[in-house]
Amino acid sequence: MALSIIRVSTNGTAIPNGGSTTAPKVTISGRTDTPDQPFVVRDGETELGGATADGTSIYYDVDLPQSKAYVFTLRTRDGNNPSNPWTVYKS
Repeated sequence: MALSIIRVSTNGTAIPNGGSTTAPKVTISGRTDTPDQPFVVRDGETELGGATADGTSIYYDVDLPQSKAYVFTLRTRDGNNPSNPWTVYKS
């Protein structure tokens, strides 16, 4: 049940882990080793929402309403098996 974030982007442009953006929305792309795995997206400990993987691929759009550091993780619905964190600074 490994989940991983492999890319965060806005309008097709990648934002490196620890990078910044002024965009109002980003897309989180990831992978799971369990096809059609339900998952949730978190910013720190705040759950932002969830969906089900498309096969083993994960895509999720996130609004960035505030200027702050967002620390995204993916987790299984039960809150376990967190992915690698990915930090994006919204300015």
